Amino acid sequence: MTAEEILRAKAAGAAKREERKKRSEGIIELPKDFEEKLQSAWWRLERLHSKNARISPELAEEVRALFLPEASKETHFKVYQRYFHDYETLIYYAWSFKELGNEAFRFWDDALSHPGATFTGNSILRILGGRPDENLLKIMQRHGKLFSEESDAFKIVLRDLVDRSLAEPGHFDFRTKTFSPWTERELEILQEIKKLL
Repeated sequence: MTAEEILRAKAAGAAKREERKKRSEGIIELPKDFEEKLQSAWWRLERLHSKNARISPELAEEVRALFLPEASKETHFKVYQRYFHDYETLIYYAWSFKELGNEAFRFWDDALSHPGATFTGNSILRILGGRPDENLLKIMQRHGKLFSEESDAFKIVLRDLVDRSLAEPGHFDFRTKTFSPWTERELEILQEIKKLL
């Protein structure tokens, strides 16, 4: 081998090692149109949510991919911070579809686990104002301090929202102007969240 060929082989080896390292750490390259894809996805979910319509398998798969299932917790945190407002909206709408709730939870849980995580009160209030589920309880158990320590006033708002939910016969559907009764487990979850506040 010539000296030039040896250098090329070393460079190729270094590039392969770097690529393997990135894969093992869950670091991925995002496409240039990633922000547009996020915005398009949450906008379409918002439209389906407002009409109480079903999500297509194709859109569900597209949204799942935006939650970067193969990436590391560190990558989830960094991407969440970079596209914060779009992810807040995407998480909220994805949460309301049973096909996407687990992916939205996993991504948000990873992002909030980082000590540098930011959030807005709006992010938890919107989800808490829906139907309570096991994932919401886990978020509140693991990260409730983040939300309740935002301010004393916000802690009161969270408690008030839970109290109002418990006082109602169920979740209020603004489209039909009717209540959909709470399940026994939903009531238990609301009571468990109340104890955390």
